[in-house]
Amino acid sequence: GTAPDLTAANAYNSIKTMNLANTAAPETSLIYTYPSPTTTMHTWKKYSAAEAQLVLTWIQQGAKNN
Repeated sequence: GTAPDLTAANAYNSIKTMNLANTAAPETSLIYTYPSPTTTMHTWKKYSAAEAQLVLTWIQQGAKNN
């Protein structure tokens, strides 16, 4: 798959277009689970536990463009 464009100007649209944030079930969102510090699926850069919590909270609050 194609990696999302996470530059400041395009990150939000990439997340929405690629359905990476699931506001109905935030903990299943790919943008949260894929780089999660507990994942073993890949060796790409992972979130710290604090960053993962920020992402999850953002999705739980509706994944707004803020």
